[in-house]
Amino acid sequence: EKINDGYCDCPLDGLDEPKTGACAGSMDGGWSGVKPSIDVTQSPTGRFPCRQQKALLLPLSRADDGVCDCCDGSDEPPSSNCKDECGVILAEERAARAKIAMTFAEGSKRRSDGMAEYQQLLRETVDDIEELRFKKMPETRTQLNKVKENMMDMKRKYAIHRLGVARDTYGNLSNGGNTAGFFETMTFNDIKQFIISSCQLAGELVDADTSGADWKRQMTCMPLRLAGLDIGVVWKNENLAEGSAVTVKQLKEEDENDMLELGGLLRLTQADGEGLYLDPSTKLKKKPIENQEHMLDYDHFDDDDYEDHHREMEDYDDDDFLKNHRSEIKKQREKRTRQIQTNKERKSDESNPEVESAILSSAKSTPFYLPRSTFKPRAEALILSIDSMLGLDEDNAVEGEENDAVNQLNIDPMAIQMARGTLSRRLSHIERGEYFASSAVILLDSLQQAMEATEEDQTSALFTMKQLALGTLNYGNIGSEDVAEILYSLIPDYRMSDDHDNACTSHFASLCPPRSQSVTSSSGLSVTYPPSFIITAAEARCEQRDLSSQVCFDVKSDEQTDIPTSIPDGYYNYFVHQSRSEDDYLTESFRPLDFSMTIAELEIEQIALETEISELERNLQDLEGKIGGGDSPKYGADGELYGIRDDCVSLEAGKYEYGVCFFQGATQKEIGSHSSTDLGKWEGMEIHKETGLRVMKWTNGAKCWNGPKRSIEASVTCGRETKILTADEPDTCRYVLAMESHIACDDRFKLQNDL
Repeated sequence: EKINDGYCDCPLDGLDEPKTGACAGSMDGGWSGVKPSIDVTQSPTGRFPCRQQKALLLPLSRADDGVCDCCDGSDEPPSSNCKDECGVILAEERAARAKIAMTFAEGSKRRSDGMAEYQQLLRETVDDIEELRFKKMPETRTQLNKVKENMMDMKRKYAIHRLGVARDTYGNLSNGGNTAGFFETMTFNDIKQFIISSCQLAGELVDADTSGADWKRQMTCMPLRLAGLDIGVVWKNENLAEGSAVTVKQLKEEDENDMLELGGLLRLTQADGEGLYLDPSTKLKKKPIENQEHMLDYDHFDDDDYEDHHREMEDYDDDDFLKNHRSEIKKQREKRTRQIQTNKERKSDESNPEVESAILSSAKSTPFYLPRSTFKPRAEALILSIDSMLGLDEDNAVEGEENDAVNQLNIDPMAIQMARGTLSRRLSHIERGEYFASSAVILLDSLQQAMEATEEDQTSALFTMKQLALGTLNYGNIGSEDVAEILYSLIPDYRMSDDHDNACTSHFASLCPPRSQSVTSSSGLSVTYPPSFIITAAEARCEQRDLSSQVCFDVKSDEQTDIPTSIPDGYYNYFVHQSRSEDDYLTESFRPLDFSMTIAELEIEQIALETEISELERNLQDLEGKIGGGDSPKYGADGELYGIRDDCVSLEAGKYEYGVCFFQGATQKEIGSHSSTDLGKWEGMEIHKETGLRVMKWTNGAKCWNGPKRSIEASVTCGRETKILTADEPDTCRYVLAMESHIACDDRFKLQNDL
């Protein structure tokens, strides 16, 4: 069964496979094996050696087959007609071998030189890397950690110190001792209303301040939040739309982590502007005004600007003014209306109108708010009238027609524009105050709930509220006269009755003339209340305000239709408030809190060390990239690729030019064209374990239409220089290059070519 089974069991004579052709050299079967003329003892490997061509080993079937394979004819019997052509053939072989040997010598030297350069670079760079990684970076990180530890310690100490100073400062003001304190006769809810009123006023002052500080873009009552920090109270997750401040955290002086957190928050308020510790949701991108349609671009003008502008406009008549400005102002109004509508639609998706309305109603319920409730409807009605008069209202204006109301009433249009601007700005102040006051309602309600949940005793809760009230005055920059106005409106014996909405009673009725009473202080002594400086401030306020133009609270805004050309302070009961002055009694009283954390030098040192570490890390990365470090060395195990790291080579084949850059990309373009196709990015080089063949790869190139992404494989053999020999596309968008380079002139090539 082993005869003609397709397997050559007798390779020397092939007698077991005469018909299959399985044995060496047989042609269609029938090979009779080695002829007697062949000395098989000279062929122990089953190959016939040519006498003068030691590298040429013939299959035994090609010996004595009538074909002269050896250059001297030694594979055929002497009777054959083979000529001895070894002289010519061996000369060609010697020339080819000499060329290979020369190529190898030059290529091998270049390869060795490149690898030696890399090894030198490697030795130098490794020393630098080890210096960075194991000495400089650990030392710098140790210094940085020490600085951070010192900063943490200082923040804790600062927080504890500030709590103590705030406790003493606010305590002295709220509990007068031998003199009356701020809140001697006031209940928890009285103080709550005091804080809400203070936030209303703080919001108005903030809106009037054009300094652009970061916290002035907040819609939360920042003065109250900052006051909370002074006593370790932190609110988080305030949501005006939902009417909640989910988290109220009361930081404990004995807890190191609490003090570290408080110190960090306090530092933020000093270093970068108050309020940066808040949730981003509490910030405003635009002014928080419910009815922004009353705000136009010219509303930054006021009555004080009128005279200067009027001088400039002496040669500019009223008709010119109306003609040239009406169209532009109408465009502004249309744009603002679209913005407002978009904001309202977005707001309706996120808010709870009933909750917001209840909060705003609570914020407006304080006696201090009363003058605003008179001014707002009148101001809004006037703005509508002015817009109608100037042809700016969308309902009454007729395109192309002039509104003659201004001329008929003989009113300077610039003057009423200035008046409109004043009204708009004051409405803006009030409405920003309403946001602050609404925020105070939310924050204080959540704090009250937290106090009730922890069963905090009434005395402690009242003291907390007093501190918050005074802190709000401090950070709201509210002066003594405004404090007197708020305080008198809330003192039980002086405040107006609850039916004030239906009475023609001045808001200042509780304040002017200032009164006092004898009360028992917290120390048990009989003292005069309010404190003397409040009485003095109240007297000054009563002298300042012109109360003769008091408007009753039940006056309807549409009962008066006259268009004023200027808006005096106190118009419809609303007076513009001013920030606390330097010579105010409260400024000096709050002076002990006017200190900051002295860690600026440590912060500078920390920044410098962090910068140094970043620089060291960049240097380390650069050094590692320089030598191609990592688990799979970029330049090969011996750095043989280092010598071609920046090289690019190309070849023109047919109508295309192929170009490859090592460690970069590969391209194909039509000859003469400036545009090219991406054939891939450098992936690396593999060396075949058995053959030693080097294969370079570029992958993830431009995707072919209805095909794969383009890629290149390049087989590299030994050569004097690096170049492309051939380029082909055996499969769609798969390109194959034959290359030669000195990097392949290694010991394996030498052995394979018997050099």
